[in-house]
Amino acid sequence: MPATEPVDVGIESVRPIRSFHARRSRIRPSAAAALERLWPTWGVDIDENFDFRQTFPPSDPVVLEIGCGMGDATVAMAAADPLTTILAVDVHTPGLGVLLRDVDRRGLKNVRVAECDAVTLLSEHVPPGALRGIRIYFPDPWPKQRQHKRRLIRPEFVGLATSRLVSGGTLHCATDWRNYADQMLEVLESEPGLRNNYDEFAPRPDWRPVTRFERKGLSADHEIKDLIFTKLDVIFVLMVRPRPRSTPVRGLESCLPRDAPTPIARPVAAFASHRRTCPRSARRSAVQRRSTTGERS
Repeated sequence: MPATEPVDVGIESVRPIRSFHARRSRIRPSAAAALERLWPTWGVDIDENFDFRQTFPPSDPVVLEIGCGMGDATVAMAAADPLTTILAVDVHTPGLGVLLRDVDRRGLKNVRVAECDAVTLLSEHVPPGALRGIRIYFPDPWPKQRQHKRRLIRPEFVGLATSRLVSGGTLHCATDWRNYADQMLEVLESEPGLRNNYDEFAPRPDWRPVTRFERKGLSADHEIKDLIFTKLDVIFVLMVRPRPRSTPVRGLESCLPRDAPTPIARPVAAFASHRRTCPRSARRSAVQRRSTTGERS
């Protein structure tokens, strides 16, 4: 269920505004049968008893797909990368039923399905650094100006999503709405924990399947924009202030001639020649004599 109160995630709290609206549609008999039969195996109930680490061992790379829809892209990506587990999340029950049906038909073992709000899942159930990647393909653009506050890609959400990625993990977004793409680019580039893999927008990856919403956008002559960002490693740099080159070496002044050419040349040239003409015992006696009489060189 969507969050109704701001959730403290150690960063600025995510606003309790829904970025989706529940779609009500008739579920096909085959999808309903798949839900009933396959949910106990591949479904994930996101409740107070859900333990992410117990469900997904740390040794298994997990990619979260937010808004999987009917699951056609999910199935294609899972089949192409069987060593990566895809956690597909959506709030559209009929679509999840179709996804489970197709997963079963393809014999896939690396897809898990959850019906929940992605913000609640990330903030309350996914530990930091647990995800290899997050994919958000063609989220609701909320095209009207007054609706932009409902868009999923906002600074608060991006900060939350970044904290759940492993170092080197990727956040991949795609949209066919140009003004939303520009907003995504601005928000993602403002997140200090992320690095853009490209100068601005990414070329369309060959491995990202064409989704139903992408086909609708292309039929309406919309331009498709991909954005691929990588989570940066945290590096601590120790800053050491260097000694100024003109600072004389302590203890060396008493052994240098007064007419040494420059402060930089004195430790190199003058001191070397002085060592050849002044035995160690004589230098030590001179230093002791000055220390007792208070004489300064």
